[in-house]
Amino acid sequence: MPRRHRRVLLIRRTLSTAIGAAVLGVGLPGCGEGAAPSTTTAATSRPAPPASLDRVARAIIEARAAKVAESPDSRATWMAYGDVCLMNLWPEEAVVAYREALTDSDTLDPTLAAKVRWRLARALHDAGDAEAADTEATAALAAIPDFGDGWVTLASWRLDRGELDAADEAMANVGKAQPIRRAIVSVQLDLQQGRTDAARRTVDELLARGVEDRTINRLAVAVGRAQSDDALVAAHEANAAESLVVTDDSIIAELTPLARFERADLLRCLAIREGVLRGQIPPQRALEQIAPYVKQRPRLAMLRVVVADLMRGLGGYEQAKKVLDDVHGDDPPDHEYWSMDAAVHLELAKAGDAELLDRARASADRAIEINPTLAYGWQIRALIHEMDKDWAAAAEAYRTAAEHAERSEDADRWLGDAMRCDAESMQP
Repeated sequence: MPRRHRRVLLIRRTLSTAIGAAVLGVGLPGCGEGAAPSTTTAATSRPAPPASLDRVARAIIEARAAKVAESPDSRATWMAYGDVCLMNLWPEEAVVAYREALTDSDTLDPTLAAKVRWRLARALHDAGDAEAADTEATAALAAIPDFGDGWVTLASWRLDRGELDAADEAMANVGKAQPIRRAIVSVQLDLQQGRTDAARRTVDELLARGVEDRTINRLAVAVGRAQSDDALVAAHEANAAESLVVTDDSIIAELTPLARFERADLLRCLAIREGVLRGQIPPQRALEQIAPYVKQRPRLAMLRVVVADLMRGLGGYEQAKKVLDDVHGDDPPDHEYWSMDAAVHLELAKAGDAELLDRARASADRAIEINPTLAYGWQIRALIHEMDKDWAAAAEAYRTAAEHAERSEDADRWLGDAMRCDAESMQP
């Protein structure tokens, strides 16, 4: 899958019954299960999208294909069709569309033509034609040489192919670019070219800014290992990102709203929830924004997790339970679903309902079965053991949670909880 596609979790109190009903499916806008797209682009000259594509994404593509059929000589229509294909995982068709949009490109506005050519390069890259992608990207950047983030992208493609000198040539043209995007490429390139001091300077400059970004921690770890600097590695390894991802440049990023495949919708809803966490969006408003996606994708368990988390944060545990119950019988393969199900039922079980506690216990076990390194799952299991007053088991679960914690603060807190439970287990 192209690198542009990538995941978040938590919140506060007092629930609106109307919002709860809306998210459970009453009167929501959207295509719904009964509005599945057709399997052919009947009135168009374009082929039907591959059956492997997401149902909602197929509908979006087919709607744009119909526009092409209505105006086959419109370069703007072909460009819009290419954008939808590119952002919904059909790069091969996007290549065709962009090439149609670039017909007689000399008559197009030069900047617009360069942007279309850049999108064509991205489509070729995603389709696996590296040589053609490089050629089109180079041609686009010749027309917009100040597009620093474009040069970073081109350098990253070359770096991925092991063309280090060519990547250096692209980086030499960068100028202004988003600092972390640039650093991801430059640090890796410097390390592979043996320029460890240059890589260290880049990392030191980023650290000096005090920006909290786990990508910076990952770069620091890479440099620390290259320089055998155990102290640098130890200082940043616990908070380091799992991988280094070069995010989309601005020309591609502006197309993000067009992406409607399943993972794109999920990431969109996760971003809405993140807005709640940061105090940028009221929880009720977030639920309203997410509701259409739940309506369109009623079986997507991770969307249910997002909604349940927001409801839980508002104190609506009963409503959160209903949202989760709807897909419980599907046995979702997502550890996040089972962790949330365990957390919600654990809270409801505090009123003394043994059946709800059994549900929480089973869900926590399922989450850990799917992902044994899930710190949150072990934390919930520890809380369940505490309710059972099985202090020794709770202490062991907390220690396991600390072992798998992504953040050092969480590990320290859970180790403290383990010590508290150890003390309880020694009480007469």
